[in-house]
Amino acid sequence: MIAGRVLGWVFLAAALMAGAAELALWVDTGAYRFLSVGELWRSIHPGTFASVRVWIENDEFLGAPWLWNPFVVTLLAVPAWPTAGAAGVALHVLFRRR
Repeated sequence: MIAGRVLGWVFLAAALMAGAAELALWVDTGAYRFLSVGELWRSIHPGTFASVRVWIENDEFLGAPWLWNPFVVTLLAVPAWPTAGAAGVALHVLFRRR
């Protein structure tokens, strides 16, 4: 129970940080655009992004290039802060005190 709520707070903090990054980008460029989950992941840790892609496409057990494109690519294209925020709220609701 407590682990789910803590994870919910982590996701809410990630949503806040992604929103702050979008705001900083907006102030810097003068044009607003969403940061996608994939962009955020590549900017935070590009090595794991590349290794997960290789694993999904070329693994002996998984080996499913059809899974990367269009399914995973579509999931990585969604906006980051609403996705993390929704996950955080869902975890808080799911693991709330009864």
